[in-house]
Amino acid sequence: MTQFQADTIVPQSYESRCKALARAVRQRLMNPKNGISERKVGRPTKRTIIPTDKPIRKGFKIAMDPLTIAEIQAAYERGTPIEAICERFHISSRTFRRLRQKQGWPIRERIR
Repeated sequence: MTQFQADTIVPQSYESRCKALARAVRQRLMNPKNGISERKVGRPTKRTIIPTDKPIRKGFKIAMDPLTIAEIQAAYERGTPIEAICERFHISSRTFRRLRQKQGWPIRERIR
């Protein structure tokens, strides 16, 4: 190292390093071709829950016409397997269970 280089090297403090870093970030923001194209947020903001006028939905609503529900009940009472009923009417087994609970159908015994 030459004498000139040794004289120009100045130990940096923490504050001067932070200022230099901020200058570099500003330069990259001004020239998006070489770096960052938009500002970065240092810390995520705390999310707050905004109360709404809409009530919290409790329970469930099954969007089926009464005729379809009657057909499902008839098939269930005939002893058709639940999987076949769900496949025929394009519903999930959970939807069938909800429907059975809501309509008050008796739970039939399992055939082994």
